[in-house]
Amino acid sequence: MSSVPDQPPAKVRDIPFHVGVARWRQSLLDIITPLIPLLDAQVEPWPRVFGGPYAITTRQIRSPWTAWLHQAQHGQCFWCHHPLSTKTRTVEHVLPYDGAVWPTASRVEQLLSLRLSHRACNAAYAVWRSQQDPAVLNKMDERLLHLIQQTIRAHPIFQLYGYQQHRPLALLHDG
Repeated sequence: MSSVPDQPPAKVRDIPFHVGVARWRQSLLDIITPLIPLLDAQVEPWPRVFGGPYAITTRQIRSPWTAWLHQAQHGQCFWCHHPLSTKTRTVEHVLPYDGAVWPTASRVEQLLSLRLSHRACNAAYAVWRSQQDPAVLNKMDERLLHLIQQTIRAHPIFQLYGYQQHRPLALLHDG
């Protein structure tokens, strides 16, 4: 019996990093569909995860969320689809933490934008982004955030968690 190695492919630079609408929409459905009944029933820890304060760093993202992502992604890297382990995985900011879109997103939108990936794939994604036209990347990020917002609007339970008092500081100062 052979096992698939818990490593990204040798040529991470060959991974297609552009995130299309269909792929992102399916990824969102994989994450939220089984979560909706748990949120609706107030099953812990989900009310605390979604109702918690704004996360400044990925270290502040509660471990139940990373475990949920691991389950929803079927234990596979978001980018290369190879198996992940706790030793090789990292939280991937598909919407970059230092980008223009991240600070405008609500806590729920931010959580729904995170995925798990291999550290090497995460680093390759950062390199790929650095080589792309910023205007094109901004449009991609805005489109991904728009799809997250559509998903939240389609599921009232996420609207309840998304509009609690915990909002990014950038949004509080705009009003």
